[in-house]
Amino acid sequence: MQDEKRRARRFELSLPVTVVAAGWKMPPMAVQTLDISSNGVLLEFSQDMSPGTTMEMEITLPAEITRAGPVRVRCLGHVVRVDRSARTGIAVTIERYEFLRLKDAGPKPRFLQ
Repeated sequence: MQDEKRRARRFELSLPVTVVAAGWKMPPMAVQTLDISSNGVLLEFSQDMSPGTTMEMEITLPAEITRAGPVRVRCLGHVVRVDRSARTGIAVTIERYEFLRLKDAGPKPRFLQ
């Protein structure tokens, strides 16, 4: 049996996420989560990404996680693992986050300025 190293409960949810990586010369990209926890997120990603890359994400957490209404969150983290199996999975640790008002949500990065 494999040792479980995760410190937080993981939710296997497919949620839309807008991402921007440090140093990108392209606009924000829309991707999907494969799973999410309070410490990190596994993203289904079509672009190749290197571990250590800083990434900003904007996610709407559904009521099944928040136990209230949907909550929009902007997160800053970095890539800790890349899984290039059948589909590319990018594991990103969450280092910092802020809750957004509806008027503040959108594709403009704030942490990566």
